[in-house]
Amino acid sequence: MARGSPKTVAQKIKAELDQLSRLPSDVSKQKGDIMNQAGQKRKAALQAEKEGNKEQYKKLFAASLISNSTVVPPIMLVHGSKDGLAEYESQGVSFYRLANSLGHRCLLITIPWAGHGFDYNFYGYGGQISTYYIERFMALEVEGG
Repeated sequence: MARGSPKTVAQKIKAELDQLSRLPSDVSKQKGDIMNQAGQKRKAALQAEKEGNKEQYKKLFAASLISNSTVVPPIMLVHGSKDGLAEYESQGVSFYRLANSLGHRCLLITIPWAGHGFDYNFYGYGGQISTYYIERFMALEVEGG
């Protein structure tokens, strides 16, 4: 139960709601920035593969980052089972298996029938589902909860 006068409680609630109303656009922008960076990295990797530059190609994919590193943070993958760009079995599941086989903490959340970028819209079902699991993952890994 909230303490204080009704006016104080109402002000606190309004302040919290104002803060939450700004969050989705910030989160959506951050997701968009990350997706753009990932797209650029993928293009560079595919160009390196096309040119036959195997070393550059290997450096640009996530599997190389966890294979060649002694310090790897916990990993969470949220992947749609109908992703047409990053194929679920060959990329999502295989990365999950690789990470676990190397002894890294890795969690795979599969969203049935979801395609690529299903969580881009923060207000949509995919955005809400992925945010829910990301929050729980962070609480467990960062806060030890």
